[in-house]
Amino acid sequence: MNYAQYETSDWYEPVAAAVAALQAHKDLSITVVHADWCGDCTYTLPLLKKIVAALPAVKIVDVVVDRQKNDPQGIAKRLGVTNIPTLVVFKGAQEVGRIVESPKATIEEDIVAMLAK
Repeated sequence: MNYAQYETSDWYEPVAAAVAALQAHKDLSITVVHADWCGDCTYTLPLLKKIVAALPAVKIVDVVVDRQKNDPQGIAKRLGVTNIPTLVVFKGAQEVGRIVESPKATIEEDIVAMLAK
């Protein structure tokens, strides 16, 4: 993933218990729909970058959209994304949940909650 255009996440410390819980999951992937012009993306994506650094087994699919939420591969449209950033979490081929614009708690805690359902 190329998050170089986004702000730093130096201040953020992921929730260790949530990261440990995610490390136990196999076949986990996150499709990240974002844009460099999106204000919420400049806050959220550096945090995600720091979280996934501790989760090398998690596959990240990076989808950059234009202002109409279109991307060259049509992934955002197929997923029905209308707001960004949107993190679509998959366990295998099954979507287990989404974080749209901002998490309820933290990104990592929200993903753990999705997987617990």
